[in-house]
Formats: sequence, C-alpha cells, structure tokens
Amino acid sequence: MSRVISASLIGAFAAVLSCVAQSAIVHWPTLCNWQSDRLSCFGTFHEGLARAPIGDLGARRPTIGYIDKSGSMVIEPRFDDATDFANGLAAVSRDGEWGYIDVRGEWVIPPQFEDANPFGAGGAAMVRVEGRFTLIDRTGATIRRLPDGAFYRAPFRQAEMALFPVRVPVPPKVWRATNGGAVTLPGDTLSVSVSADAPEALAVLVRLSPERVRWGLYDARGGWRLSPEMLDATAEPVTDGELTAIRGDETWRLYDNQGRLLGERNYRTFKPVLTGTWVAEDDDGERWLVDAAGNEIETLERYASPYVERDGFAVYELEDAVVIARRNGETVRVAAPGLKTLYFRDGILWLYDETRDVMDIRDLAGESVIDEETRQRLKDYRVDLFTLPADVEEGDTDRSLPLAALRPRDGGQPLAVLSADGRIVSNEDWDTFTDTDDVLAPALVKTRGGRIGAIDASGDWVIPPDYADMVAFSDVYTLAQSTAGGRVVILDRDGNRYPLRPHIFEHNHGFNGGLLEFSERSSQGGARWGLWSVTEGAVAAQPKFTSISGFVDGYAPAAVRTDAGDDRWGIIDRQGEWVVEPLHDDRSPPERIAPGIYEIKRRAVEGDPRSDRHYQLVSTEAGEPITGLLFESAEVVGPQRFLVQPINGGVWLIDRTGDALAIAEGRVKRFESNGTLALTLFEDGDGALDSDGEWRVEPVYAASLDFVPPLMQARVYDGRETVVVDDEGNVRADDNLTPVPGMRRYALNLEGDDATALVNAEGDELTRIPGQRAFDTASGANGLVAWREDGSDLYGFMNAQGEKVTGAYFTKLGAMRGDRAAFQRRKISGELIGFISRDGGIAIPAAYKRVSTFSESRALVSGKEGGLFFIDPQGRKTVGFGVLCNRIVVTDPEDEVIWPEELDRATFPCLEEDSRNDDGSQKKENAS
Repeated sequence: MSRVISASLIGAFAAVLSCVAQSAIVHWPTLCNWQSDRLSCFGTFHEGLARAPIGDLGARRPTIGYIDKSGSMVIEPRFDDATDFANGLAAVSRDGEWGYIDVRGEWVIPPQFEDANPFGAGGAAMVRVEGRFTLIDRTGATIRRLPDGAFYRAPFRQAEMALFPVRVPVPPKVWRATNGGAVTLPGDTLSVSVSADAPEALAVLVRLSPERVRWGLYDARGGWRLSPEMLDATAEPVTDGELTAIRGDETWRLYDNQGRLLGERNYRTFKPVLTGTWVAEDDDGERWLVDAAGNEIETLERYASPYVERDGFAVYELEDAVVIARRNGETVRVAAPGLKTLYFRDGILWLYDETRDVMDIRDLAGESVIDEETRQRLKDYRVDLFTLPADVEEGDTDRSLPLAALRPRDGGQPLAVLSADGRIVSNEDWDTFTDTDDVLAPALVKTRGGRIGAIDASGDWVIPPDYADMVAFSDVYTLAQSTAGGRVVILDRDGNRYPLRPHIFEHNHGFNGGLLEFSERSSQGGARWGLWSVTEGAVAAQPKFTSISGFVDGYAPAAVRTDAGDDRWGIIDRQGEWVVEPLHDDRSPPERIAPGIYEIKRRAVEGDPRSDRHYQLVSTEAGEPITGLLFESAEVVGPQRFLVQPINGGVWLIDRTGDALAIAEGRVKRFESNGTLALTLFEDGDGALDSDGEWRVEPVYAASLDFVPPLMQARVYDGRETVVVDDEGNVRADDNLTPVPGMRRYALNLEGDDATALVNAEGDELTRIPGQRAFDTASGANGLVAWREDGSDLYGFMNAQGEKVTGAYFTKLGAMRGDRAAFQRRKISGELIGFISRDGGIAIPAAYKRVSTFSESRALVSGKEGGLFFIDPQGRKTVGFGVLCNRIVVTDPEDEVIWPEELDRATFPCLEEDSRNDDGSQKKENAS
C-alpha cells in the first residue's frame, strides 16, 4: 500500500540538489557526479528505463536502480554507479568494478572492469582494464587493447554509432639518416630520445608492467645496451657512448658499456661536455671534470661554466688557471696566477692580468704561442687583437691575419705586429693600421709617407704600399687608387690588379662572392642591381634585380619586381641567369640549408595574397622545386638528408633530389637528430575504430571526432586546417563547412558575403541568411536546426528545405526530440524554460529551471520551486522524485510515494515524529 506524504516531508529539491539554479538547455548528463551535480545521477528514459539514485542525501554517493515510466523500480537499487541503457545493456558498477546488465537486471558481463561505457550500434563497447582502454564484444571478450596512453570519452551519440572516437599515442619513428632504414624499437615503447654524443644509442622508455615504467639504453643496431630491468631507472639515462649516468633520488649511478656499475656519486647534476668527458656539480656548487671511468680528473671552481665551448673542446676560466677539456677525459691545466681576463680568438687563448698586460698566449693544446722574451716585450705595447667579422667562422679564411697589432707605449718606437707564429715584427715605415676589428686578410697598413699596402700573417708586405687609398678587404677583393682622384682598380689578395669602369665604381655596393654589385636607376622607379665580373672585366649580369643576397658555391638568391609590384625571389648563378625561377613569395630571401638546396616560401594559392604561405625546397642542380608545399620549415638531419612535413600530412625523410627514403603518418611534435639517426616524435592522434577494432579513420587528427548522423561526418582540425571527415575516413577540406545533425545538410559560412548558407550533401545552396555562423548546429535534430537573426541573439527553427518554420523569437532553442524542443525567452519568462512543438507553438509553458530533451515521450525537468520530475509531451507530471527524511523517494503526480513500497520507520525515522500530534497522540489523517 502506498502512503501519501505531506509536503513538509517531501522536501523541495532546490534545498538539497546542487546546480538546479543554473538554467540549462543542454544534453542531460550521462555520467553520475554526486558531489558536484546531483542531478547528473538521475537519468532520462532509454529502452524503457531510467536511472534512479536512491539513498541518504548526506552519503558520499547514492545507490542506483532503474525505474520504468510508471515509476516502478524494475531493477532494485544496488549499484554504486550506472549508465543509461544502450542497445540492450547498461554499464553498472559494484564495489569498484564495472560490468553490464540487461533490462531484467541480470548480469550479462560480470563486474571486472575499472571503467565501462555504453555499447555502440555495432555490438562493441569500450572498457578500461589494467589502466588501458580495451574494446570488448557483448560477451566481454577482448576485441582490441589500445596502447598505453590512449584516451576515450564516450560521445553523446555512442549508442547510435558503430565507431569509437579514440586518441592514441603515435609511436615515434627512428630512421637511419643515410638510407631511411627503420630502427625497430622495443615493444611498449612510450618515449625515445637520441644522444648527440653516442650516434647509435637511444634512451627508450618502456612499460614493464601496468604500474612499472622504466628507461633503458637501446642500441639502434638491435638489442639493449643497458636494459630497463637492470637500470630500473625512472629518469632518462644520459650517455656519451662510453659512460651512462642514471639519476636517483640523491645520487647518480654510473655504468660502463658492459653494464658494470662503476659506483654512485653524490652529484646534483652530471652531464657530458664532450665524449668521454663529463662535468659534475654537488649541492654546494663545487664542480669537477670526470672521465669515462667515473674518475674525477680535474677540480673546477664553484659554479664554473665553460668560457668557450666548441665541437671538440671546452675552456674553463678559473681564478688562477685555465683548464682546456677535450674528448676522452683529456685535460690541460694552464697555471695563471693573477689571471684577470681571458679572451678566445680564432683558436688562440689570450690571458691578461689586472693591469691589462698580456700574461700568456696559448693554443688549444695548452702550448704557449710566445716565449718569455716576447712576453716581456709585449708590455711595451698596447695590444689590439685582429678579429674576423661575425659572419666569418674561425678558420674560414685561406690566409690568416697577424695575431695582434702592437702600438708602442713609447712614441719613439715603430709600429709592430705579433705574427701568427708568435714573433714581434716591426717596420720603421709603418704609421697606422687602418682597422683591426672585423677585418679580413690581408691587413691594411698606412706608411709614414701616406701610402697604403697590406701585410700577411707574418707582417710581410703582400701588397706593396703603392696606393693613395684602399678599402679593407670584404671578400677576396678590394678597391684601391694609385693616386688621389685617380682611376679605381680592383686588387686581389696577392696584389693583382683588375680594371674597373668608372661608372661601375660610382654605383658599386661592394663585393659578393668574387663579383662586384652595382646599381642603376630603373624606368619603373627604384634601383636595379647588376653584377660586374672582376676576372672578365665586364658586366656579368645586367642591372635587373631589386636585391641580391650573398653568393655561396656559385649561387645566390636574387629578387625581381613583378607586374603586381611585389618582389619574387629565385636563385641565380654568377652570370645572373636563373637557376631556379623566382617563386619565393616573401620579403626575406630564401634560406640556404645545404649545398645547392634552398628553402623558399610560396602561397598555397598562387597569386592570392590572402592564402597561407608554405615552405618548399628547391635545388640548384635540378633547377626546380624538389618537394611539394611543406607545412613547416625543413629539418636538416644528416649529410644531404632532410625531414619535411608535406601540407597533406605526415613526415618524409628525403635526399637532395627530393626522393623519399622513408614516410610516416602523424602530426609532428618535434625532430631530433645526431647525424646518424633521425627521430620524429608525434603528437597524439585522434581517429575512430570500428566495432571489429580496426581503424576506420586513421589517428591523424588533433581533436576528437564527433560524428553526427545522418551524414555521419565530423568537423575536425587536422593540425593544419579544419576539415570534414566521414565515417570511412574520406576528407572534405573546407573549414567553413559544418555538418548539421538530424538532416543531410551542411551549414556553410560565407565570410566574404557575411552570410551563412544551408547546403545539401551535393553542395547545392538551399537558402542563405545574413550573418556569419548563423546556425546553431548543436540544436540540429529531426529535420530542424536553429537559425539566428542577424544583429540579434534571437533564434528560430529552419527545416531541411531551408524554410523558416518559426521566426527568431527565442533566446535559446534545444534539439527537437519527440516533436518537442526546449525554449527560453528571457524578455518574457526570464530564465525559465518551456517546450515548443514542431510548428513553433508553445506546447508547454516556461516553468522549469533545468530540462532534458524529450526521450521516449518523457522529459526530466526541475521545477521553479525545485522539484524534479518527468513530464509527458503535454506537460503533465508523470513520475517524480522527492526527499523524505533526507532520503530520495519516487513519487506519483500527486506526490504519493511509489517507491519504497513500504516505508519502515528504521529507514525513515522522521515518520515517527510526523505521525504524532503535539500532545503525543497518534495522527491518523495521513495514513492510507
């Protein structure tokens, strides 16, 4: 027998259910979150049943059962968590394990999973086992186990879909740079890095068990050098190919290549400086150099860092010494008491004391360049070092400069230089050095007689002082005049003379790769650049270029002005002929990334300045592009080898002809290379599995695939652009196209026309309305979609033929389900929500604060007074939920308790209090 409970006992849900005050027209939650949103634990009707949480409102979580449309508890509350029924089964949880039940409440798949999700239309479901998502069939058998790190969240429409959108880690690829051969990585590889100092070594992170992830050192030729089981390392190993260091909580463990433990060190940091030479630091900042056997071979000072570090050596400046470190633990300590300043120039170390006198000059072997007598004599001079220009690498010049210019402190002494072999060489006739900073050999010297010549590294005249004027060498040539105002000639480094036309000299802009650039005014306005051949004594290229960059290996980027008035760059030879036609569309010149290989930029749509710029590689040998358009700048990974990302996705390893040596799919996170191995790490990829566990849509996308019926297409970003993908993986590249749920239609955003069109599957436009993105595609269902009036925030419904079914009267519109759609009109009914019919008429007045869409002719609503109940399409209350003695009960439309069928006072102690009069006598009128 049911019992009618007074309103004072069935409390309003507004007092006990959080989030009810928040108005919402959204999909009703499918997952129970009792602590933050108790309404999420109540379900809508699916396959005739709805989730019903029962229990004390103060409990940490409810107990969940299932009711039918009459309010009968068909499946008794006994589950800790539960989902809606889908395709005959519901996922439920007991004691922390998930399984599946049928509509009778019988176990079909006993509880055994860490998590479970609804079954899809194809007879499969996604569960989690030992931390990994796993696809199972209706018997619970495994179809496919996803890799560690994969992620799945059940989409709202999973019950209607046979596909499962998942995100998976894309395994890294390691290729040999020479031939593209793939390096086979161990199973369950989670991460990889290459070593700059050990060409064949890879640090590899693998999963040894569900709870145990460890690093090992893997040999690219196959097999572990140091296995993860042996190393038991949670931190990435550091190696130089001879010694491997593993960081623990407080110490570093050192291993040789045979896996022998060399000991532990209480270092804070430990890293290789050069192969076989490491630097260590303790907690106090003390530092040491350590060899490959783990021995401390040199003590440094606290926080000492390399003053200079190059390939093959490192130099440390200490308080009273200089330490030169080389590979394989070789070090040289140069005692330098009183050292104040250290300079490094072109492979030479200059040591100065606090008076700025030269203490010593050493080469990188630690040998002194000067003897004691020279050291003492240098005190008589102000020493100015000859320095090369910043863009000239040390050792690049084929004729070196003297080490320094020496200006005597005693004005009566002649100028001198410190020669490259450490001798002081003076000349009574020298008056001044024209410059010592940023100069190329030979060095210019002006004599007391006012004539200029040039000397070599030994201080000998290489160009006699026969000239009244001469500029510093900038390339292999310079300009000089024998007499003031006389004809200008070109000199090479040996003093050979080459003629030059006065007109060319007057408009010259300096030397470039053995040619002289000059300019002339163009009839189109502005200057045009040409090239003068020094050796031929004639114009090599007529002045037609708007800019010419530096020649390297006989080629240079050059720009010409197009008819549209912009500059395009190509590659020219020394005769000014195009080797690669001007294709580069950018203000900056193409970049030379390897001998004969340049990287240019081009528009995705030629001639369209609004289209994106992309990269492309061109070859002077081929005379044309060797790649298609690239999404990112190319990565040089070895001799004449490049990693490139084509705009249509993936990554290629190519040679200098553009031939692909290896190809992989995925969105690139980053590249690593040590010249021997080329490693590509990928971003996680989103794709879709079918019910057999096969990839229907490859995991190459940057966001989850939310397929919408009936088109079964998803709008998704692929890392480069937004595309539309169907459930077969076919791609339609149009970032302005959005599939509309509930109809075979698209919303097409027309940016140029400031409008939005409704188009059919063939692309035919059905209608157009003003304003961009004027359709709320999330509201699409059953042949209707909400449209927004331009210039307002009001919506109406449009059908699949492009006809406006209602005017734009509504602040919000939900999806049309069961011929009812939720609406909100703030100006009339504030935040309250009601329902309209398909023709736009008010079917159920706005009286609710939160609603679900209609499902199986019922909607779950929260009344403005806080009650929670189901209504039918006419708005009549059918089944509700109340609170009795702080416990949830199921009620009928008159608030009569349907469940529990019997209300015992042990469970509902407040009934004892409510059943008595103030004088303690028994109440009778509320008993049925």
